[in-house]
Amino acid sequence: MEVVIRETTRPPENDKVRIDVTFLNMGDQPVFLHKPSTPFGRNDDALPGDQFVVTDATGRRMPYVGSGPGYWGPTRLSHFVKIMPGQSAHKEVDLSASYMLDRKGDYRVRFVARLSQQPDPDPDVSTPEEREAFVPVAQRDVTSNELLLHVSAERSDQETVMDRRTQSASDAL
Repeated sequence: MEVVIRETTRPPENDKVRIDVTFLNMGDQPVFLHKPSTPFGRNDDALPGDQFVVTDATGRRMPYVGSGPGYWGPTRLSHFVKIMPGQSAHKEVDLSASYMLDRKGDYRVRFVARLSQQPDPDPDVSTPEEREAFVPVAQRDVTSNELLLHVSAERSDQETVMDRRTQSASDAL
């Protein structure tokens, strides 16, 4: 599994710092991504948890200020996104909804996720068919390329402007 982050192709909005997160299955077996551990854990463009490492120009880590995924209950097969070999899945997210990007300047961003989550083995939670359909992967975690974002305006009351000069520190994808 590989994950690549990049700026979105959508024009910037005054209050959002959007990036695209793409998961690529480069292996020969399906990969199951735990939704609450990835951007797929919410229906909007906010993040379900502190999944990114966001630092300012001095290297200080920006705090996660999002609301989280809520309670999902015991882990079921339906809590995963299945990506077949050679396929990909992506989600556009608004970093400014989940991280403190209140000062203009440069920020470095990386995505980090664990891949070790599995459905609950309790027979009252998941059926034998669900557990059999789940293919655990040997890869325990995944880290994306680093993206350099330039925020061009101070933010007040959650308002941010992302400069179109956003660039990737890696030419992935």
